[in-house]
Amino acid sequence: MGVGKLTNNSMSTDSILLRRQLLEQVKNKVHLIDGSDDPELKKYFLPYKRDLHEQDWFPVQRSEFIADILKSDIIVGGDFHAFSQSQRTHLRVMRNLKKLQKSLVLALECFESRHQCHVDSYLSGDINEEKLVELCEWQDGWGFPFKNYLPLIKFAKQKGHKVLAINKKSELESDDSKKRDEHIAETIVSFCENNQDALIYVIVGDLHIASDHVPSEIKKINPQLKVLSIFQNSEKLYFDLLEQGLENRVDIMKSKSFQYCILTSPPWVKWQSYLMFLESNDDFHIDEFEIAFEEDSDDDDCDDFEDYDEDFFESADFTDQLYSIFDFLNSDLNLNITFDHAEVFTEFTDYLLNQFSTKLSSSEFHLVKEMVQNSKSFYLPNLGALYLSRFTINHASEVIGQYVQAEVSGRSVNLFHHPQDFKKLIWVETLSYFLSKIYNHKRKTMSFKSLKLELLTLNPEDSNHEVLKYSLGHAINEYFSAMNIKRSNLELSPMIKSFSYIESARILGQFKGEQLYLKYKQGLFTKEHIIQFLQKDVSAKDFEAYYNSVIKALLAKKSAKDKKEYIL
Repeated sequence: MGVGKLTNNSMSTDSILLRRQLLEQVKNKVHLIDGSDDPELKKYFLPYKRDLHEQDWFPVQRSEFIADILKSDIIVGGDFHAFSQSQRTHLRVMRNLKKLQKSLVLALECFESRHQCHVDSYLSGDINEEKLVELCEWQDGWGFPFKNYLPLIKFAKQKGHKVLAINKKSELESDDSKKRDEHIAETIVSFCENNQDALIYVIVGDLHIASDHVPSEIKKINPQLKVLSIFQNSEKLYFDLLEQGLENRVDIMKSKSFQYCILTSPPWVKWQSYLMFLESNDDFHIDEFEIAFEEDSDDDDCDDFEDYDEDFFESADFTDQLYSIFDFLNSDLNLNITFDHAEVFTEFTDYLLNQFSTKLSSSEFHLVKEMVQNSKSFYLPNLGALYLSRFTINHASEVIGQYVQAEVSGRSVNLFHHPQDFKKLIWVETLSYFLSKIYNHKRKTMSFKSLKLELLTLNPEDSNHEVLKYSLGHAINEYFSAMNIKRSNLELSPMIKSFSYIESARILGQFKGEQLYLKYKQGLFTKEHIIQFLQKDVSAKDFEAYYNSVIKALLAKKSAKDKKEYIL
């Protein structure tokens, strides 16, 4: 059983095998660390596997998915705890329930029922997040990154939604999954029966949502309740889609059992996130946290050089993680390069400070410090230094992309002299983003339209206003030039700071990297083209002409709708 046949536009058998091998490699590393050989857990896993492997699943439109949610009494959503994308997916679903006529109640496994009063205190504004973490014994009781769940509880607080604490793990003599399922079901049904005008949105660990687990326990208590289950990122369904060439076209699938599966990332990405969590066990650096709430306030680490000693080299080392990403890209594109020239850093310590201050010019050193203080990951080819500011897959794969471009092209200089290096840096950012899409093709970037809207909301005095305005102006000028449209270029005032050019190049590189990936998947660019792009020397005399020709190819054959986006 699996995905109903739709097409046969698939990638090569070798490419699919490479991706299966990557998944197994990452999972094996996880199992070595967490020892996932518990026979009870394996037994508990079987119903989950049956649901995904032994029935047919079909692609559906988002409208059908939302319509079924609105008809339900209880939503049981799967959660891969260490993967922030998993929690954000549920947040996006809830934000799309605009036609919901009932009150929305969020039921979270991450909180124990005995802490319901503390959750209520947070929602009422009596305590802050730091106190909530302390009173709910988050680190000892749950242990996964609090930042992953913070957007969910902030959403509930802002919208006035109730949050139910539904776990009972600490009160059980052993980690009895069945008893936990029973408690979760009892808590939910009791609330549901006393609040019949509510839709309960439950977020629990992936295995709990199997039809024989929490949904079954709910039905035992009240068979009349309509329960819809939401799985995420099934390995089986993903590879079924991959073999048919549908992995980029299908995001939501449905079975005949009122179950859905949302596919927001390749399966190895979630496991890689879990591996990073296990190896760092650091709540303050794992989550990407790139949604519309206030930014991270953990930047103090960047300025703290006092505690450095030789234990730095014994702290969390992500070299193996980054090498795994590098090895996949190297194999997938047949690049035949090595990882020998990279030294991975994840902390801005005295050691790294000394390396940078002695080997970089004064202006380069201050620019690197600014990038670190703004949580930017980067690769410095002249030092072989690969700095990872956030332990997330997208950050890691993008900075590996910078390394790959430097190795293939032979680039040994940093592109810090702006505006003269601006197009060169856009080129590097384009290719690094593209390579990150090869690793995680489900990652998203901001649309051109969204960028324009964000610019309109920013105060002109805001430092980001200059960056966005310059980025938009540059993109518009490139578009009209590439399309041979007779129109005067927008006059772009030089930006004051080199860091602003770096930010602008990153934004433009993401747009162009997304365009390049789409052309690549459409077959308009081949692996041979990509290798040629990677080999291009950005210091060559013909680079700008080469760059302009590629940009023209990327912008060719745009739809009328796409073209309108370039008109302010």
